[in-house]
Amino acid sequence: MPVLSDSAAVGQWAKVTTSGRAPAGRYLHAAAVVGTGLFVVGGSRNGRRLADVCWLDLPSLTWTRIANSSARPVTGAVAVAWRGSM
Repeated sequence: MPVLSDSAAVGQWAKVTTSGRAPAGRYLHAAAVVGTGLFVVGGSRNGRRLADVCWLDLPSLTWTRIANSSARPVTGAVAVAWRGSM
């Protein structure tokens, strides 16, 4: 998964190796960094709305899926980190 890396040239994207199950490619998703993690929520893939929540632990670069049985599909949303919450 391409991410902006501190070791890359300024303004360049670099591919880093992550572990865990990375979320599928998507668009119209929401994302926010909270503490030491990046949350990715919902979005669309191939015209299908997604209801998943994924978290990337930035120090270890490990993906985790957050189980949420009440999550509804969401697209075009905005995520904001505020006081350690999203």
